[in-house]
Amino acid sequence: MAWLMIRREPKLGGPCKRPCQHRDCAETRALVARVCPYCSQPIGYELKFTGDPPVHFDCALDAAERLAEK
Repeated sequence: MAWLMIRREPKLGGPCKRPCQHRDCAETRALVARVCPYCSQPIGYELKFTGDPPVHFDCALDAAERLAEK
C-alpha cells in the first residue's frame, strides 16, 4: 500500500508559511484539514496518509488487520 506525507516546510513541498493566494497552497491546507474517517482526526502534516478519501496510513493498516482477522 502506497502512502504520502505533506511536509510543513515550503522548500520540502509544504505550503507557504504565511497566508497566500497560491492555489496549490490552498489545496494542501484543505487536504491536511480533512478528517480521517477511522480516527476522526485531521490528516495533518508530517503524517503518512493514503487513499481517496484520505485516511491515515496507520489507521488503514489497522483496519486491514481487523478485516484479515475475521
